[in-house]
Amino acid sequence: MDEDSRPLLTINTHRGLYRLNRLPFGVKPAPGIFQQYIDALIAGLDGTAAYLDDIIVTGRTVDEHNARLNAVFQRIHDYGFHVRLEKCAFLQTEINLGFVINAEGRRPDPKKIEAIHKMPHPKDVSQLRAFLGLVNFFGTFGKDLHNFRAPQRSNRIYS
Repeated sequence: MDEDSRPLLTINTHRGLYRLNRLPFGVKPAPGIFQQYIDALIAGLDGTAAYLDDIIVTGRTVDEHNARLNAVFQRIHDYGFHVRLEKCAFLQTEINLGFVINAEGRRPDPKKIEAIHKMPHPKDVSQLRAFLGLVNFFGTFGKDLHNFRAPQRSNRIYS
């Protein structure tokens, strides 16, 4: 956390004042701030991408993957971050970030599609919005999805 921001996040307890040294959970812009740090951390490293606190390292061969992974670990060390190895998954052929990513590309997570199929029919505007939000998450996968959503949008449920 930036030194100038620390006084803004001082908390008062029965044991006195405490000034935070790290960005706490619950601060509204925290995910965006953290994402900026992670993006800076992996900047210039080939075969890497970040999704929140997940860093994805790719390689055409195991040797290429390991070399890139070592570069990421060095950068993590240089930035003063730590890695919990028990939270890491190495040499994966497929990852799940709300959708499945593998060598062939991206596809919807079958569990999420099943959840859409099992959802009860919406009975009010709130339930319809929730359903459409879930369907919209997969908008890039659904051919002509805009045609499905058009009747719901024309009912002005979003106004």
